[in-house]
Parts: sequence; C-alpha cells; structure tokens
Amino acid sequence: MIFKGIDDQELANKLITKIERQWKDWEQPLLLLSFLLHLFYHDTKFNSAILNLSFPYLAKWFREEPTILLSELEDYRSKKYPYTESISKQFKNNILDYWNFTKGYSKELYRVAQRIFSITVSTASLK
Repeated sequence: MIFKGIDDQELANKLITKIERQWKDWEQPLLLLSFLLHLFYHDTKFNSAILNLSFPYLAKWFREEPTILLSELEDYRSKKYPYTESISKQFKNNILDYWNFTKGYSKELYRVAQRIFSITVSTASLK
C-alpha cells in the first residue's frame, strides 16, 4: 500500500486540506461554469436561482465584451437545438467534439466552453 502507516482519517484530513487550498487558488465561478457546460451535468445539479453567473472570462480571454452570451446560455439551459439531449448523447464522452459541433450555432458560449474544456488539470500542482 502506498500510504502505509497513515490511517484513513489522517489521509482524509490531509487530502481535504490540500483540496481546499487548491480550491481557494482556482477561480470558483469558472469551476461552476465547467459543470454547467458539461454534457452530462448540464444544469441538473444546480439550483436554478444560482444560474446567473457572470462571464468576465470572455472579455479577458477574447478581448471583447459579450454581446449574445446570455441569450446563448438561455438556449443551452432550455435545451434548444443544438443543445438537446439527443444531440449531446451522440458525442458520448467527447465534450470537445460536442462543443466544436455547436460552433456554427453559437458564437460566444462555444468559445467559453472550448476554452474551459481545453484546460489541462494537473495533479502535480497539489503540493
């Protein structure tokens, strides 16, 4: 066993401390947005009252203010084409291919999703 000599509670406490430290360093709204834009979570895990996220990332990442992002997000939330369940199921686990497919239907939401899901998470940063 890799963690020989460390009981489960001690290990759990150390892992929780590291995860909480990393969580503070990350941009929490960005993480929430990544769940919201995920094919299989969509908005099913969210209270509809908290879906009013701001999108400072678009302006920072693309050097422009959003003009139709909220409208596109509402289409996504309402599961209007191409954001329907029948379409997303066809992409199985390939979230980048799904968002590439939506490119012709979405200008801003596509760009945000593409940027988020292109981020590589490294566990090496959990010191």
